[in-house]
Amino acid sequence: MFYNECWKHQNEEFHSEVKQRNYFVNWYEKLRKEVELNEPPQVKLFVRRNALELRRCSIETIRTWIYNVKELQKKVEKLPKGDIRRYFEV
Repeated sequence: MFYNECWKHQNEEFHSEVKQRNYFVNWYEKLRKEVELNEPPQVKLFVRRNALELRRCSIETIRTWIYNVKELQKKVEKLPKGDIRRYFEV
């Protein structure tokens, strides 16, 4: 019984709302910095234009933003390096 209670407590701590929010906020900040340093102008523009106000956003909004940036990165990677379409929205 004791171990069952310990497991429940650990599970609640790990999956708490605050812990998940901190995880996604850290991921958001890391991705923004990476994009500013390494990505084509098209992705940089998307990130700058769609920056989030983290204090007002829900976890789902942050998760959706990260997903959209990752999808845009995939689309841009498919384009050839010298292609002019890298500078415009795909």
